[in-house]
Amino acid sequence: MTVVTDKIQNHAGGPVEFVGQVAAKMWANYNGNIALLRDSFNVSSGVDLGTGFTELNLVSAMKDVNYCNTATCKYSVNSFYGNNTKAESYGRAAGVVNVVTMSSSTGNNYDCEHLNATVSGDLA
Repeated sequence: MTVVTDKIQNHAGGPVEFVGQVAAKMWANYNGNIALLRDSFNVSSGVDLGTGFTELNLVSAMKDVNYCNTATCKYSVNSFYGNNTKAESYGRAAGVVNVVTMSSSTGNNYDCEHLNATVSGDLA
């Protein structure tokens, strides 16, 4: 069976709440080179904490620190280093996602042009 739709609504015609279901509770597309939050869901701001360190502040906090965070990065779209970088989360907090981006070969921190982060778990 295939379901095709352009919109999912609740019975009253409003947006569907994904609180009890498995769906991303936060995602962000961030440019670490110029500290620019390109687009996001449930993120109030992105903060440059120094070379390679980014803090993403959540609008609605997670229930606790036991959420799943996934982050990826690409140093630069037009650079060889784009395939040699990694992103890791550190320092858990319910209202903040911290990510560090670095070279996977040297361990040196880099501000990545394309940092993407996603969180799954329960909202507070």
